[in-house]
Amino acid sequence: RAGTEAASTCLEECARTGITVRTAEEGRKIELMYQSVMALTECIAGEVDQ
Repeated sequence: RAGTEAASTCLEECARTGITVRTAEEGRKIELMYQSVMALTECIAGEVDQ
């Protein structure tokens, strides 16, 4: 019960301050998108041999 209350309090605080809560899966997807964009940027800039 204490863990549920703590999680609820945390989510309420995040909502109040405008912080977006992400799941671990969402974080992994964002990291993959970031890496993809960085790789494409390097390729376009000619920094990667094809």
